[in-house]
Amino acid sequence: MASANRFRRVEFNTSGTVQRGVRAVSRAMDQILPIMTTAIKDAITKKGYPPASRPGQFPHTRTGKLAESTSVERKGRRLFVRTLQYGIWLQGGTSKMLARKFYQEILFVKGARTNILRPKWIKLINQQTRKLVKRK
Repeated sequence: MASANRFRRVEFNTSGTVQRGVRAVSRAMDQILPIMTTAIKDAITKKGYPPASRPGQFPHTRTGKLAESTSVERKGRRLFVRTLQYGIWLQGGTSKMLARKFYQEILFVKGARTNILRPKWIKLINQQTRKLVKRK
């Protein structure tokens, strides 16, 4: 007869659940990336030129090439903002121009040392992940 006080080992195979969750998060991020890209494009396509934008403002639209070329992409768990070279200069500033942070203000928490996504983007990704997991 087995003793009630003896330890027993019960195994749960969670690898299938984890893999399904990882795939769902990847799909959810892929579905949210166009929404993030649209948010950035909407902020920088507002007509305001002339005059040129001031430091701390979103860049004013002149030709529209910056908005056309800017997109958010994913590689693994990392997000990348793809833009033209002068978009990088606008974002970080130069020796003769102060920064006009356009994508960092939209995507990331202000003042964070590392790039932490804003809670609204995390919430959207989580909601989409839940939808994708429930489908199966």
